[in-house]
Amino acid sequence: MRAPEQEQVGSTGATLVKAAFERLGWGVAVNPEHDLGTDMFVMARDERRFDLGQVVGVQVKSGRRKYFRYPSRCRGAVVGWWFRDDDRAHVDAWLSHALPHLIVLHDPVSEQSYWVHVTQDAVVPTGKGAKILVPVENTIDAAHRDALLQVAGTARAGISLEGSVWTGAASLLPKDRLRHALVVPRLIAPHPNAGFDELVTPVQAIALLTEARVTALQHFAVKHADVPALADAVQSPDWGWRLVGALGHRLTTGELDRLQSLLDEGTTDAAERAALTVVFAAELIEAERADEAVPVLEGELGRDEAEPVDYAWLRLQHARACVEVGRLNDAQNDAAFVQRLRITHPDDITATAIAGVAAMIAFSTTPWVDRNVGSVVQGADTAAAWWRTQTVAGALSAFADRTFETWSHDESIHLGGGDQVNDELLAAALTANYLGDHGAWRQLYALLGQDKLVRLNRNSDPADANAGVNSLRIAGDDKALKLAVRQLAVDGPAAAITITAADIDLDQSTHTTGQTDLLLLQHGGDLLDAAVAERTVKWLLSTLRNPSAFLSRTTPSYHVGLQLIDTLAGVVPNASGFKAKRLSVGSAPGCAV
Repeated sequence: MRAPEQEQVGSTGATLVKAAFERLGWGVAVNPEHDLGTDMFVMARDERRFDLGQVVGVQVKSGRRKYFRYPSRCRGAVVGWWFRDDDRAHVDAWLSHALPHLIVLHDPVSEQSYWVHVTQDAVVPTGKGAKILVPVENTIDAAHRDALLQVAGTARAGISLEGSVWTGAASLLPKDRLRHALVVPRLIAPHPNAGFDELVTPVQAIALLTEARVTALQHFAVKHADVPALADAVQSPDWGWRLVGALGHRLTTGELDRLQSLLDEGTTDAAERAALTVVFAAELIEAERADEAVPVLEGELGRDEAEPVDYAWLRLQHARACVEVGRLNDAQNDAAFVQRLRITHPDDITATAIAGVAAMIAFSTTPWVDRNVGSVVQGADTAAAWWRTQTVAGALSAFADRTFETWSHDESIHLGGGDQVNDELLAAALTANYLGDHGAWRQLYALLGQDKLVRLNRNSDPADANAGVNSLRIAGDDKALKLAVRQLAVDGPAAAITITAADIDLDQSTHTTGQTDLLLLQHGGDLLDAAVAERTVKWLLSTLRNPSAFLSRTTPSYHVGLQLIDTLAGVVPNASGFKAKRLSVGSAPGCAV
């Protein structure tokens, strides 16, 4: 049997490269069993053979016809050869590796080896792929000992947070940028003071949308022909711009159909698919469709193609959705898995944020005696949380200014336009939602509802009041909801309560909305349509007799039996079919819950 030529060439090349490093006095550990892009690990030593405690990964590519096909020339002379990686899989793996990495091209004819340090600056994007120039001057010999020692002394570059509000995170790999645009958009979006002269990419546009800077994105579209308007982006041949269009449509209209269409269309890029799945699932949860979010996430997780941080991101959103529909064991398993990111990816601020939220889910779904307060406090203390708090602080400061101006009857004209309170609260809520931080999202979504309501009066459109009350209900803010319903019932527009109650389906109540659904019906009972009141009474009587389904789905922390009876008392007077009847629930199990 004859061995393939390339096998012999590759084996010989690796042997000669190993020998070249050994001639420098360096230690070489060949990696034959777990070679996923690293043929050997070389241990740097000085001229006296003292080990420096520094290790470099080396990938050897041998063969003149295959790896020396793309020379780079200057005035006719070859200055190096381009190593091409069509899907960036190897390049990104080397860039994200804890150890510095070299690509070594070995020429079996001259028996010479040429190397390049794989760095972010050296890599040239080629669409979906990348290339890197291996210089002809870089040989493995004593003349280049110092240059190789310099490579060995480098470590994977971390993200410098100070000053990043302006500079962003240039060291991020392309496969990680979309996740960052949705979780920590300040690292990706152009700073508001940077102007509109530079062309924005689709990922930057996503970050602008996540920061609720729709107007800024429109300015970029006006200034640059290559930046489509939101209405046109969904028809773009570029998948990234289609995502911009679909997400913009959701944020400006509340509709999910274009995100659904883009998900159905599919993409071969695992990072893009993971991000779109997370966004769609998060928006489904916000739209009270957690039951639909679960299989969407499970479908993508079943592919098992996402990179580690993206995979954990998907599982975090899955845990969140499972809590909403009562699948606590599944949520706990997800949370335990995701928390490993803090160990495996400590220099990725989206990973630490994801792990931190997982710690909160583990805490909230664990019996009190087993809860670890320290892990939650530590998990919540992340850069993503700090930046979100900064955004909220800006919104609350603007709210205080606006309240004072209203009180003082300030009639001055303010330039700039927009609604800073709403936009900054929305931006903070979006990042919490896309991260999967359900607790923070609830708080911020409730603040959005409160901000809507405090600007209304008895003559306001009931639809506007309905939007505010609904935000409180969906966020599960029971205290604010009771106050809002009471105020609307007394001072108007009371029709908002009628509208909101008509859309409540108690069979679809979740862990978050279970109590607020019941409270709205209880305190707004006098304003319900008769048909809605009768439907609600029937549901309440049935659930009082057998509350198991409601308990299993909503996993309540309040006394369900008492709340059901209180809601029944509030609704019955308006249910014409029950007014003359004597209601009896007997010793319903729910009363003892």
